[in-house]
Amino acid sequence: MKIEDGNIVLKHDELTKVTKAFNSIDEHRFLNSCLASNYQRELFDKAKYYPVDVNSYAMKQNISLGKAHTELIAIIKKYMETTIQVKLDDDRTWFTSIIYDFVSDSSIKSITVQFNKKIIPLISGTMEAGKFCMYDSRMDKVPSTRRYLMAELIQRNMWKIEKDGYVVLQVVEIREALNMLEGEYKEYKELNRTVIQPTLRDIVDHLGIQLVGKGNRKEVRFSKLGLGARV
Repeated sequence: MKIEDGNIVLKHDELTKVTKAFNSIDEHRFLNSCLASNYQRELFDKAKYYPVDVNSYAMKQNISLGKAHTELIAIIKKYMETTIQVKLDDDRTWFTSIIYDFVSDSSIKSITVQFNKKIIPLISGTMEAGKFCMYDSRMDKVPSTRRYLMAELIQRNMWKIEKDGYVVLQVVEIREALNMLEGEYKEYKELNRTVIQPTLRDIVDHLGIQLVGKGNRKEVRFSKLGLGARV
């Protein structure tokens, strides 16, 4: 899946375990506004302040620049004060915040952020193969967190779809990726109607990629249009 420059958001898999707990689509749009406009393939400088794309956030929220500036500062302050847990491969756990500091100018509606040094390896630089994904930030135009997380899960598996024509995901894996509570969307038909099928339409609308999702209470097969099969 080719992503145009300006829409690429690089995330380590450990970061997605944190961001799946974001409370709203606004917070995903905030993080993408911090990342998509900056070159992530080089390791961020822990002392540098990086620009936040206030205009992009405002357009996706369908609000004024002034309101976007205010909303972004509120989210930034939240993630300066909120401690998150990041589990490492060697079984250690980091307790850190996402944002360390920020500078804003209300007269020109600009914001720059300084990332916490422990987060920097999860959003920039060279990452171990198979432990990161480049996401398309256009998917944060969707109206809900669940549909955004479903789109991220599909994007993480797009290489399999492109290689083999399909991928089979377990429903338990989908529920975990979407941070679902016990008993939520208990029936597969509800999960399919409310999250899976709307997300597939979102992917067509925003990425122009047509996929088919067919499943049951145990697993779902995602395939390129015309290659779907009954599970």
